Amino acid sequence: VPLSQDLLDIEMPKSKEKVVTFLGRITMQKGPEYFVEAAAKVLRNSHNVRFVMAGSGDMMEKMIRLVADRGIADRFHFPGFQKGKQVYEMLKASDVYIMPFRNRSAYRLLRRCRWACRPSFPSSRAVPRFSTM
Repeated sequence: VPLSQDLLDIEMPKSKEKVVTFLGRITMQKGPEYFVEAAAKVLRNSHNVRFVMAGSGDMMEKMIRLVADRGIADRFHFPGFQKGKQVYEMLKASDVYIMPFRNRSAYRLLRRCRWACRPSFPSSRAVPRFSTM
């Protein structure tokens, strides 16, 4: 399904900092703790990166605590649930989209990343199906 012109025309100001985004339900199936742990490793060596965990779910509070425990709260943002045009704006504002998940879901979001011309990195379980889109 082609995107509407208003979605195609979204322009976001670029920051000097890189933005790495997790977008989806913050639940066990999506593996949000892997994203936080990866962010902590990246931030040990690079400080011009911001991490965004957009969404909601039963692990949200646990992820906020994990971010605080890792000492990376100043480089980590939780904007909450995104819908409609907000999803596309979030993807356009991102330099990289990371999708750690434990099951084979969320392919629609990978397609949205392709539209936004953003590198997206699904977990290894997703790669076989992702390559057939």
